[in-house]
Amino acid sequence: MDRNVTLIDGYADVYERVQQFVLEYSDYASNISQAYNQGTNNISKGNANYKAIIDSYYHFESMGLANLLGSMFVTPQNTTAILKVSYDVPLLNEATFVEAILAFGRDNVPDDLVTISFTGEGLFVIEMIDATARYK
Repeated sequence: MDRNVTLIDGYADVYERVQQFVLEYSDYASNISQAYNQGTNNISKGNANYKAIIDSYYHFESMGLANLLGSMFVTPQNTTAILKVSYDVPLLNEATFVEAILAFGRDNVPDDLVTISFTGEGLFVIEMIDATARYK
């Protein structure tokens, strides 16, 4: 295997930058949750419970669980890493909260090395909320 394309080999060219991005992304999700909970984002009033967690190979690696749990977040060739974003937010502000998390990923991914794409139920919910708002 070419060491330049594996995302989990600590000696690979891309490992350090992708790991740094993923850990910063996780910190951002935690920080934006905290900002929403404190009402410092000019959207929430600080009276709700917002929470976002990003699980990844690198998250489990930092806890010494890469082989046990981290392997679920990379393809067998170690060329694709999956980031699982879990969140719990009030429905009223869900679209804004999730869009902020997605925007951080799009804006900060080391795109000279990797690409990022998003899928999942949360995006469906955002699209439905946006579509409903257009017909009010």
